[in-house]
Amino acid sequence: MTMHRGGPVLPPRTFRVVPAVLLAAALSACAGPPGPTALTAVQAKALVDAMPDLVILDVSGAFASGHLPGARPLPLADGSLRAALPTLDRTDTYLVYCRSDASGREGARMLLDEGIDDVFWLKGSYDAWVAAGYPIETSP
Repeated sequence: MTMHRGGPVLPPRTFRVVPAVLLAAALSACAGPPGPTALTAVQAKALVDAMPDLVILDVSGAFASGHLPGARPLPLADGSLRAALPTLDRTDTYLVYCRSDASGREGARMLLDEGIDDVFWLKGSYDAWVAAGYPIETSP
């Protein structure tokens, strides 16, 4: 190692090794199983319109105050989604959403972990759907 006015100067070989190590770390972090596919509100609406048999799961605890048309309430927090997992049809396509992205994504991940392959989650959550001006339903 040589010294420079600003401090030590690393040998040229170091500059070849560091990027390789960083690349390997990044690739190993990405090597896990694929996650659920995120959809914007526009993409989710297109999916809803194109697939009349789409199963829409609301994993929030706020179903009664507003939900996507045709959605089924399976709150994550009270264990309803976990309890229903064995009964879900693995051949169906699912759109999962919540009032937060983290919970919507977690609910979708649970479906994937259960062996269901066609799983999407609404990025931006319920709020993105409402902000886009798409219809909602409320329950008494």
